[in-house]
Order: sequence, then structure tokens, then C-alpha cells
Amino acid sequence: MIRRNNERNSADAPVHGKSVLTRREYFESVLNSRHLCVREFLKIVVPGRWQSAHILENICQHYGHRRLHLPEFSVEELFPGLNETPITVSSMPRGSWSTPITDQVMIAKLARLLRPKNILEVGSFRGYTARLLAENTASDCIIHALDINPDHGEAYIKSPLKSRIRRHIGSLKDQPPESLKGISFDFVFVDADHQFEAVESDTRTIIPLLAEAGVLIWHDYSDWGWMSSWNRVPEFLQNLSKEIPILTIPGTTLALHRRGWIYQDVEKAIEEWGRLSGRSHWESATIRGEW
Repeated sequence: MIRRNNERNSADAPVHGKSVLTRREYFESVLNSRHLCVREFLKIVVPGRWQSAHILENICQHYGHRRLHLPEFSVEELFPGLNETPITVSSMPRGSWSTPITDQVMIAKLARLLRPKNILEVGSFRGYTARLLAENTASDCIIHALDINPDHGEAYIKSPLKSRIRRHIGSLKDQPPESLKGISFDFVFVDADHQFEAVESDTRTIIPLLAEAGVLIWHDYSDWGWMSSWNRVPEFLQNLSKEIPILTIPGTTLALHRRGWIYQDVEKAIEEWGRLSGRSHWESATIRGEW
């Protein structure tokens, strides 16, 4: 739950990994996790190398505890004009690790609408998202693409967009690379290692780097990778949401925070989505994604 108060959240406020639950929070957690034993049982009886098998993930999704608790919101309420913002998509994302096209379209629309000057992509992989961001931002906007693989960026490396994208090799573990120090970012997209400690470390490092009203977006806020522990983005963000407002965009696997938000800033957008989400198929406002 997001704290309801009138105090602005500092960009360099501490991010806590695991907090102590009150008795009430504990019992609420038990009620929400009444089928947790399904996942725990499978973790015990299934050999480690099979724990990430697709069929087991499906079993956990249907019978395991609910993992996605962040509030959904009406995107148009907080970002007016987003739906009608035109974008350019010249190259489709390729490979199972690339960001799905629905999420890419949303990221590109946000970037074009918000007009950032400095963008940071953490976990750039083949570079399709970096390329898309370069295509949909002003010529004076610099995209900083960070990845531990020195070969990252094939999607733009031979295109004219290369001059707009600065490649950085490394990670955000403990502190940003020297090449990123001193830069304030208006727009950050986090899509690197999804294990709990890694997402926490990246987020700790990024929050102080956010510019005023800077937007921070996490990818893969979705129910996969529980058995293998490869994806703990939902668990970390649920924890972090006790410190700062974090919302999820309906129809995507994106979660979002904007520096300076307090609960009152986003409450109307959450309530508006509650009203819209109950509509029929003819009036539904949910984005149609992969499923």
C-alpha cells in the first residue's frame, strides 16, 4: 500500500529491501498468499534444473499465490494526450529477451510526450529499445545504453541513430560507471538482471540520478520466473511501494514512478481506472498485449 501523506518523496530517500511486517500486514499477506504452498511444494519436490520449466510456471500462475499487487491507473489521467501521441517504429524487436512490442510502444509514447534530454536504459541487450527511443525523441536527446555484454547494440550500431546513443559497458551494482557519473536523467528504463538483489541494487543507484519530475520505468512486472527466482521484480516493487508511489500500466508489464509523486497525485488516476476497467468489451480501455 502507498503511504497517504502530504510529504514529497526525496529522490535520494533510502530504498529498503525487506521490511518487518506488522501483525495486520502479516495476516493480510497470508490471506493473499493462501496458495503459496503450491509454489513452495514444487520448489521442494522438483529438481532444480526443472524449476523454470514452462509447465511449472503455468501451474504456479493458476494455483499459486497472487504476486501482482501494485495499483493500475488511467494513463491518460497522469499523462494527458499519450494515447494520441504518434510514434515511429522502424525495426521490430527480435529475440525472447527483447522488450515486447506492446511495451516498446508505450515506452516510446511516454518518451515522445515527455521530451526528455537524457535517457538511461539499464540492460540494453540487442538495442531495439534504445533505437526506438532515439527515433522518438528530439535530436538533442541522448540515450545512454548500459549493458554488461560488450557486444550490445546490434539494432542501431550500423544506423545513423548511432550518434544519438552512447554505449556504456558495465552494470549499476553499488555505483554507476564513471561514464555515467554527473548526469541527471529525465527518463530511465530498467530491464537488466531481475533477481531481487539486482533490481534493488539498480534502483538504489538510479533514484538519486533522477532529474526533477524524472520518470523511472521497470520492465517485467509480471508473474513469471518465480520458481527459478529469475524474476523478483514484483516482490521488490511491492516492497518499494511502501516508500514511493509505484503504478503499473494496464495491458503491459511496465511499472512506473515519477520523482515527486505523492499518493494524492496518483489517487484520482487509480480511481479513474477502477471506473474504466469495469466496462464491456466494446468500451474496455485495457491495452491488448501479448495474451
